Amino acid sequence: MPQATLKDLLPGAAALPEAERDRAYRGTAAATFDTDRRVGCSWKADAPDATHRLTLDIERVVSYDPAVSDDDRAQQVFGAKQAAAGIVAPPTAPPTTPPTTPPTVSATPSGAATSALAGHQPQGPRVPAGPHASSAPPAGATGGAGATASPSQSSGLEPRMLDGLGEVAFVDDTLVTPGPSGAKRLVSVVFRTSNVIVTVSYEELTTGSAELPDSRELQERARSLARLLAERLEE
Repeated sequence: MPQATLKDLLPGAAALPEAERDRAYRGTAAATFDTDRRVGCSWKADAPDATHRLTLDIERVVSYDPAVSDDDRAQQVFGAKQAAAGIVAPPTAPPTTPPTTPPTVSATPSGAATSALAGHQPQGPRVPAGPHASSAPPAGATGGAGATASPSQSSGLEPRMLDGLGEVAFVDDTLVTPGPSGAKRLVSVVFRTSNVIVTVSYEELTTGSAELPDSRELQERARSLARLLAERLEE
C-alpha cells in the first residue's frame, strides 16, 4: 500500500511518534489459511477527536464445480455480499422490438372513444398535504440509541451500485447513532474483477461531541483506494 495513500486515510498517524507511525503504516496482516486465495490487512490510527480504521480483503474465488466457472462462482459470492448489504441492482430495460406491421389507427376517433378520452384526462402527481406529507428523515438524521442510519437517497450518497469500478461494484454506508462516547460511520466498497473480489472497509469513530463522520469524505477516500486496487488487478 503506498504510504501517501495511507497518510490520507489515516490522518491521525502523522502526529504519532516515529516508531508508532511506522507501525501504524505497516498495518496488521489478516490470518488466512491459504494466502494464494485470500489476503488481507488492517490499519488503525488514533487522533484526539477521531479514530480511523482501514481493512482490506482480497479473495480469489475458485469454483470446485466443473459446470460453474470461477468467474460465475465469484459473481455468486459477490451477489451474496450485495444481498447482505440490502442493495438492489437497478432494473435492466428489456430490448424493444419494433412491430413488423404498424397498427391501423383511425384518423377520427369515434364518439365513444372521444367521450372516454375526455373522461380520462391525465392528472399530475398527487402531493400529500399537511405537516406530515413526507416521512423521510433529513440527511444525517438518526434514530434512537444504538440505531443505524444511511445517508438519505436525495443526497446521492446512499448505499448503491457503482459504475466504472471492476466488472461490478457497490458501496455500503452505515452510521451508528451517536451517543455520549461519539459516533461511528463505516463505509464499505466491494467490487469484482474476473474471479477476484475486493472489499475495502473504512471506518471513522469520533469521540465525545466531535462532528459526525462525513459520509461524502469517507466514501471518496474508500472509492479512491478501490480504484487504485482495481487498476493494479487489471495490469
